[in-house]
Amino acid sequence: MFRVSRKAFTLIELLVVIAIIAVLISLLLPAVQSAREAARRAQCTNNLKQLGIALHNYHSTNDSFPVGFLYPKPGQAAPGIPALHYRWSVLAQMSPFLEQTSVYNALNMDWPIGAGPTSIYGTNPWTPFASNVTVMSAKVSFFLCPSDGQQPPSTLPGSVLSGPSNYHFCTGDGSLLSAVPGDSGATIPANGAFVLGPAYSVGSIIDGSSNTVAASEQLIGAASGGASTVSGATAYSGDRRRAAAVVAAPLSLDKCAAPTGWRLDLGYGWWDGDYRTGLYNHALTPNSKRFDCWQTSPPHNPAFKAARSNHPGGVNTLFCDGHVQFVKDTVNEGTWRAMATRNGGEVISSDSY
Repeated sequence: MFRVSRKAFTLIELLVVIAIIAVLISLLLPAVQSAREAARRAQCTNNLKQLGIALHNYHSTNDSFPVGFLYPKPGQAAPGIPALHYRWSVLAQMSPFLEQTSVYNALNMDWPIGAGPTSIYGTNPWTPFASNVTVMSAKVSFFLCPSDGQQPPSTLPGSVLSGPSNYHFCTGDGSLLSAVPGDSGATIPANGAFVLGPAYSVGSIIDGSSNTVAASEQLIGAASGGASTVSGATAYSGDRRRAAAVVAAPLSLDKCAAPTGWRLDLGYGWWDGDYRTGLYNHALTPNSKRFDCWQTSPPHNPAFKAARSNHPGGVNTLFCDGHVQFVKDTVNEGTWRAMATRNGGEVISSDSY
């Protein structure tokens, strides 16, 4: 009598095959994620390169870079509004050189970004002027890093979502060692290429345009909440990189211990030139574990705000000569601060970052 042979997997063999497939998938997923992140980082690099080209096209036309924090011009359309409310960003000033002519044509920078606390131009003191509301909500793709992908929770009055940005311009090293008391984190006086006040040219960057940082990255999102005091210590349950502290003057790093709010939200508007969304400095190293920090009075101007990204291990950085380089989180603090100054006289080796 012949025995019939059946070809089939035993239960044990099936489980072994499933286990092998699971192991292969677990090995493959990080590689896929890594490849995706490499593509996102390359896109982010390309975005910054476009900003670098626009920066030099602006320079060729105006013989200088844009100012970091734009003051009002003669003939302003809204007299009585605080001067610092004319704080149109570097991105706004460069818009005609960014293949964003329609955006630039829609911008009326003779008006401030909002009426301000005087509220003489509307019931809501922060209402943007009608001529600029549409362009303020415009979402420009290469102002956004694909590795972040977040939308700010802030809206303009009328529940219009503001157009965000992941890229901000460097005011300097934060002036931590300044001989002038109380000017730490200020945009004036500041030692970077993009400050409140004069517009600097390549010739003004004594340290060399290839050694001086122009811009880097920030993360978009809410910057407050999640803080609690536990047995005398402050615990924070949120994303530290999107959190900030608000402290009284004078600003100092030792006060920036816990997030207590940040007016509006980080990166909420590409058109706004203040520290929340248009500027940063090198007082803190990239993706610092310390909180960003903002001074309550005077507002907007003094802050310690780090370059931050979702790229593993560092941030993309645009230099004043237009080249882009990835700078690691482990960069030496002194080197990072020296890279921010336009006239510090530091000698920086290209292999030190």
